[in-house]
Amino acid sequence: MSEIDTTIEDLYKKIPELKKVDLSLCVNCKSVKLACGLMRCPLLKLYDTPKLDIAALQQVDTSNSLF
Repeated sequence: MSEIDTTIEDLYKKIPELKKVDLSLCVNCKSVKLACGLMRCPLLKLYDTPKLDIAALQQVDTSNSLF
């Protein structure tokens, strides 16, 4: 399923706080005005990049590395 085919139920699973938002506000707001009253647009959270776990990266075994 592509991002375009995402249903509202899929969005609610991915972003639970979206249930609190009147989605008709999103059309006018376009994630700029924060009309829903939240600190950050919940729809933009879909596109957040995951944070790197530095501690896990430091524990990577590089003894079998080709370089």
